[in-house]
This record gives sequence, structure tokens and C-alpha cells, in this order.
Amino acid sequence: RVIIESKWGLGEGVVSGGESVDWFGVEKRGLEIVERRVGRKERQVMRGERGVVWGEVPLERQTVSSLRDEEIREIARLSMRLESELGSPQDVEWAIERGRSHSNHLFLLQTRPAKIAMKKPKSTAEYLADLMAKSFKL
Repeated sequence: RVIIESKWGLGEGVVSGGESVDWFGVEKRGLEIVERRVGRKERQVMRGERGVVWGEVPLERQTVSSLRDEEIREIARLSMRLESELGSPQDVEWAIERGRSHSNHLFLLQTRPAKIAMKKPKSTAEYLADLMAKSFKL
């Protein structure tokens, strides 16, 4: 799966980890969005007169998804391409400029190898075996 986190405003609001974000899980095969959690996004990082500042998200946008489905799939495609070309799962930072055509608004800011790649157990039995092995330090 590709995991995507997003919120309104500049990326520091996601990277800082102290604020609620939107979270999406996308299956690599077929690009199906299989998980979606829309957070309550009360604050955002935005451009100010002298750099970036924290500001309030308008009430009507706080519980609205910060990404449309086609944007989620576009980010997942970019992430999978980077993983394929660089040979390992990637932690990707990107930005979307609103008001541009669909094909021109996603920008890659940076990528680096992901520190943790989540692996889903193949079965419940495998999960329980792994859990028992860890519990008994086998």
C-alpha cells in the first residue's frame, strides 16, 4: 500500500506531527483507495508577510478532505514510480498548486528512503505466530 497524509496549507503542518491530518491508504495494484480518514484540520501553515505562520483553517474546510480522489491516485502513482526507480519504498514530500490543470499541479519536493515499510501479514495465523514469537523472544 501507499500511505498518504495531507492537510491544508504548507507541508510543515504534516511534517511537524502535532496536528490532525487526512490519511489515505491506496492499494498499489489498481490504485483503489481502501482506507480514508479525514481529520479535523483546525490550523494550517501558510505564507505570511515575513515568512511562514500558523493560521486558522476556515470552519467550512476543517472536516473536508484536503485531497480529491484523482489527486490521491496521482500521488500514489508518483510514489510507486519513485519506489520502482530508486529500488526501495520512499518517504515523499509533494505539493499541489490549486487552480492549475490536473496534469500540472503536483510537484515533487523531495524523496528519501522510507525508514519503515509496513508489511501486512499474509494471514491471521502468520500474524499470531509473529506476535507469539515476539512475546516469547523466539
